[in-house]
Order: sequence, then structure tokens, then C-alpha cells
Amino acid sequence: MKRLLAVLLLSASAFAHSVTLTWKPVNPLPEHYIVYRATGDEAAEEIAELPATSTAFVDRDVSGGGQYCYTVQWVARGQSGYVGKPICVTIPRDKK
Repeated sequence: MKRLLAVLLLSASAFAHSVTLTWKPVNPLPEHYIVYRATGDEAAEEIAELPATSTAFVDRDVSGGGQYCYTVQWVARGQSGYVGKPICVTIPRDKK
């Protein structure tokens, strides 16, 4: 079996009420992906488990002015892939 590497995050786009992540799929396909999010000084926490065919995720649980850092990890046959470099974004504050 070909060795699966870390998931390569391609982008994180911040909007007023969401963050959209995209990544390059791992080949061969894993069983699923896990999305992790860290905020401020907090440790990263799992926020989603997605099917192997996923290449994007939208996080709608964000607040204006907050900074969020994301990583995505693959899981296959009871093994987890390396966690790659996080990608961070700051959510725009609502204009009043």
C-alpha cells in the first residue's frame, strides 16, 4: 500500500460568519478525514469527521474578529496520517 502523507491544505477563506477550507485529496483514499480547529491559546479540537471523498469543509461556528487555525488529518485502517502545517485565518468583524 502506498504511504499516505499529511493532508495538504490549499486554502482557508474567511467570511463574516464562516470559514471555508479546501484541501488536496490523499491518494489512495483514506476511510475519512478529521478537521481540527484551534482558537487563541486553546489546543486544537476535533470539529468534524468527513467522508473520504471530501475536499472541502465550511465552519460556521466562528465569531467576527476571532482567529482560527485548522488542520486536516486522514484516517485509514486504524492509522492516522501526519498532521500538516496549520492554516490560520482571522474572521472579519461585522461592520456596524
